[in-house]
Amino acid sequence: MGKQLQSPYTPCIQVVGSVDGFHIPILKPNDSPEDYINRKKFHSIILQALVDSNYLFRDIYVGWPDKVHDSRVFKNSSLFTSCCNRSFLPQGLAKVISGQAVPPLIIGDSAYGLQDWLMRPFKDHGLLTREETKFNHVLSVTRMVVENAFGRLKGRFRCLGKRLDLCLENCVLVTSACCILHNFCELRNEEFDPLWLNGVNIHNFHPGNAVYRQDRNAVAIRDPIKSYLA
Repeated sequence: MGKQLQSPYTPCIQVVGSVDGFHIPILKPNDSPEDYINRKKFHSIILQALVDSNYLFRDIYVGWPDKVHDSRVFKNSSLFTSCCNRSFLPQGLAKVISGQAVPPLIIGDSAYGLQDWLMRPFKDHGLLTREETKFNHVLSVTRMVVENAFGRLKGRFRCLGKRLDLCLENCVLVTSACCILHNFCELRNEEFDPLWLNGVNIHNFHPGNAVYRQDRNAVAIRDPIKSYLA
């Protein structure tokens, strides 16, 4: 999988994928139904996905209750483990920026913690520098690819926008199957009618700010990228 992520997409340097969570409405589960109630007061599960510049789902993780924060889902995923042990992202492709080796990276919103392989925005308390503001803007623009991919997924498979009246296990299977079929469509350049996006709503109810210990190596990588993009 990692070898297929070598083509970074612009405008953010060394980015090979964007991670985010998408919420799938489901029937009220029999077990612990209260855990699946989201902020909009309906039951749903989380689809976590890593998306590349071609709207392809490179990794998916489906089924956690919606009450669970995206950061916790991420830390319990095989994607997180694989990135931490350097077995997912391509190795040996670092680019030196201002004396700092910057490896291939994935990006996320404020729900994800800063890692030496994952870039997130600077926390905005109203005192961001011009460089930090520019970095956040570029990151936000680059991250649109994952939101667009979720929109195309939901546009193709309208069942994901309505409540899945299935048992929890089958909700996971159907969601996973839709992601796989979506990839086939994208790889075959199947026609996508923009009208399919009408009424599509991408649910992301709790981005928030992740609570992670600051990683010095990650800061050392983010700072030269920030300066490069300024």
